[in-house]
Amino acid sequence: PGTGTGPGTGPGTGTGPGPGPGTGTGPGTGTGPGTGTGPGTGTGPGTGTGEKDQMMSIPRFRQSMAKVLLQECPAALEWQMGEGLHERKPTRGMELSTLVHAMVLGGAQFHTISAKLASGEDATDLKSPAARKEAAKVRAAGFIPVFSKQLVLIRELANHIKQAIRDEGIDLDACEREQHHEWTSPEGIECEGTPDLRLVAGSIWTYDIKVGYSANPDEWDRKLDTDHTDMQLSAYEEQAAHEHGNVPQQHFVIAAELEGWCPVTIMPVTESYMEEVGRKKWRRSKRRWQECWATGIWPGYRGRALVPPEYVVRREEFEP
Repeated sequence: PGTGTGPGTGPGTGTGPGPGPGTGTGPGTGTGPGTGTGPGTGTGPGTGTGEKDQMMSIPRFRQSMAKVLLQECPAALEWQMGEGLHERKPTRGMELSTLVHAMVLGGAQFHTISAKLASGEDATDLKSPAARKEAAKVRAAGFIPVFSKQLVLIRELANHIKQAIRDEGIDLDACEREQHHEWTSPEGIECEGTPDLRLVAGSIWTYDIKVGYSANPDEWDRKLDTDHTDMQLSAYEEQAAHEHGNVPQQHFVIAAELEGWCPVTIMPVTESYMEEVGRKKWRRSKRRWQECWATGIWPGYRGRALVPPEYVVRREEFEP
């Protein structure tokens, strides 16, 4: 829409001689230039924005990202986020572990592979092209491929885990199972996490299930740190405090082996482990996260001189 001017027509007034002697006034008609406003068309310069903001939006921070920051480097996490790879591509062992989780916690989605070998026998692994082809279709449909013999073992292990939990006096039906949580950390960081099992009954008990790991507690003194499970539990602890306030919390690791006699062990994590290691790592990872986003700098690995680990030096002391 615009405005324009141009000639117009309409009633006008005029004066002229009247009948008889004398002068008079009366209605008259006349035409002449006039002005008017109405719809018009026009083109002209305009202003607008069309450039897309290319800046990456800040995702919610979670333990898997924190693990990359500490175990690898910020540059690795930046690349993974840019490629949409902040979650690892599952290995076959991870797939089966996920299936055990689902059978314990509910919602298992799997499909039994029925591929045949050239001999006509049932395939029992993914070595044959027919089995791999069928497994690819199953994964594309959102299910976990599994063979009949594996399924028997997985169901047995899931039952062992549930029985071990019941033996601890825990009612699975009273627990939160894989409930996703979002919260804001004390530092103002938007976080998210999904504990495997949590029982809220006055105090809060959180269980993290590790399938395919050794169930030997002697190995977990170190593995709790190297696998960063202590940091993971610290993140869940922060969320629980955000939601429930300052209530007592206890953390447990449930380790289950996928092979052999499939032992299951439930191990409480001491307060000293959480305070002296886990919480410090979680806080350090959050500081790095904030620094990287604030500065736009995601450092890679830094070179340093290589020195022998203490265990190597001790080993060589006893070698001839």
